[in-house]
Amino acid sequence: MREKYIYHFNSQEEFDLFSQSNVFILPKKSKEKIKDIIYISLYDKNSKKFNLKLKGTISKILSKKIFSYNFIPSSVKDKENLKEYILSIPFPLIENFLNFTSINNIIISNEDKNEIKELIKLKKILENLILENKINLKKSENIYFTTEKSIQLIKEEAFKENIKNINYLLKNIFLCNSKENIVVENLIAIEDQKKEFPYKNLIFYGPPGTGKTTLALKESLNILKDMELSTIDDFVKEEQLEICSFHQSYSYEDFIEGLTSDSKGNFVIKNGIFKNFVLKAKNNLEKNFVIILDEINRGDISKIFGEIITLIEEDKREGEKNSLTITLPYSQEKFSIPNNLYIIGTMNNSDRSISSFDLALRRRFLFKEIEPTYDNLPIIENIDLKKLLEVMNKRIEVLYDRQHLIGQSYFLNLSSFEDLKITFIHKIIPLLQEYFLNDLEKVGLILGGIGTNSQENFFVYQENINISKLFKRGMEDFQENINILYKLNPNISTGTFLNIYE
Repeated sequence: MREKYIYHFNSQEEFDLFSQSNVFILPKKSKEKIKDIIYISLYDKNSKKFNLKLKGTISKILSKKIFSYNFIPSSVKDKENLKEYILSIPFPLIENFLNFTSINNIIISNEDKNEIKELIKLKKILENLILENKINLKKSENIYFTTEKSIQLIKEEAFKENIKNINYLLKNIFLCNSKENIVVENLIAIEDQKKEFPYKNLIFYGPPGTGKTTLALKESLNILKDMELSTIDDFVKEEQLEICSFHQSYSYEDFIEGLTSDSKGNFVIKNGIFKNFVLKAKNNLEKNFVIILDEINRGDISKIFGEIITLIEEDKREGEKNSLTITLPYSQEKFSIPNNLYIIGTMNNSDRSISSFDLALRRRFLFKEIEPTYDNLPIIENIDLKKLLEVMNKRIEVLYDRQHLIGQSYFLNLSSFEDLKITFIHKIIPLLQEYFLNDLEKVGLILGGIGTNSQENFFVYQENINISKLFKRGMEDFQENINILYKLNPNISTGTFLNIYE
């Protein structure tokens, strides 16, 4: 489990230096580990308190002592209280310093940057000498070289690199006291952690297989973004994310609240999924919460939401101008919905169109259509799945409508011809049969045409029936209409797929 630590900074200058480079290097305090959470606080002279400013995660633990450099910007060198303006720059951050134009309104001049460039050259020399065990690292005052021999060796190497002011640079180098240091990265401002999004209620809709549920999960991660958590499982475990699938028998009692037996012959109030989730969000207003309602259109939405349908509106949430509170029918509790709760739904057009939704529901959600995409589809044994799916969907749109297209998800993870064949036999063809009410003639047209026998490269072929041989008598009036049967071809080859779009 991740631990949390707080570090305090007294100097605004030093705080700005580190936060602008998005990296803090700090001495270890106790048992910090990689991925632990670090809060950075800064002393406020007015309130005389340390205020939390930044939050980040430990990315590295540096077990060696860190060399730092006391840097005094040229614009403040004449100040009387010079110590207040000294910046201690750890060597790992020296290069970052060249990107700054100012720190806390102190201008970083070209002269300053030239000094840093010389220091960077010296840093490389020191790293090489340390690697070769040629210098003594025991600390002596500010300079960490204890012997004249060590200092002389460094000066000789500096001369070769044409480093200027070597005596001045060496004088201002010192060694951090701690034995271990931590590197804190991915810093975010504390006040910016809980993002506000331009919607509270969103529904992704489109044909099956277009990746609506995947998009809903991705959008959830954007809303829930947190330095401590990063995956769907993380947020589910922390109970910030709830995933619920609607179905035909799903009810208000499942979603909001209802009565249930307590096994003693009594009826007690039982909270539904949504009510429990709302209560969690109210108890943690500093975080965002997301509930995903998968296949939202499969349930009777008006009955499932009941009287709370009004409360989900953005301007009816807690703290908003027109905020509302209602009394729930079973528990008689006051109920409202907080601003930090987001509702994301998914729905297949093929099951039920948006136009069939209750108008009250439609105006409370932002609807985002997800169409099939074709660019990432593979080529399998010369079968171009991008062309294949594009042609099929154009035919479906002509013979049926654009609400019943086929999504790209059916084809994304295929790696062999056998995979493709199985997908068509067990997924694509049954889906088309469902769309066209088992009319195999139309299914055949979508899949490239109708063959005259099972040896031709078509998914569907026709078989002529001799009615007089099949039936002994009484079929004369029907013969004209039923002398052709359409059948699925069991002989599927590469040519069968190529015939769809060539």
